[in-house]
Amino acid sequence: MIYDTIKNFKEKSNFYFSDLPEIDRFFIALEEANYEIDKIKEMKFETLDLRFGEYETKKSEDVLFEAHRKLWDLQIVLEGEEYVEYAPIEEMQEEIPYDEGKDIAFYVATGEKIKIKRGNAVMLAPWDGHKPGINVDEQPQKIKKIVIKIERN
Repeated sequence: MIYDTIKNFKEKSNFYFSDLPEIDRFFIALEEANYEIDKIKEMKFETLDLRFGEYETKKSEDVLFEAHRKLWDLQIVLEGEEYVEYAPIEEMQEEIPYDEGKDIAFYVATGEKIKIKRGNAVMLAPWDGHKPGINVDEQPQKIKKIVIKIERN
């Protein structure tokens, strides 16, 4: 798991994303669109697998951990703030078996909370169990987010 500012991911894109030619253009467009999800949805990035999410955060106990086997996640919050809980996959107990078509399995575990908000991002490897969308305060908060799915060897 790598937690950093979007600015640092952008400045170090050759290190993190050398095999993603459109990532620099994406980071520039993100900044130019002022993090507005609707503007970014209109843009075309042929080689990037962008997943847009809009939801309300939940209590930690209402969300399962998830992990992937093939794809990494670069999670970027555009609006709002949430905790993403993290735990190593070897410390988790499988709750819902792996679905190869969706590249996801769900787990139960205890993890560490990392707050992500506009301007920050977290990159999660397949061995990083994560539970996104957790309340920062007692009340749910509306989140707008982009997850870039990244294939690594």
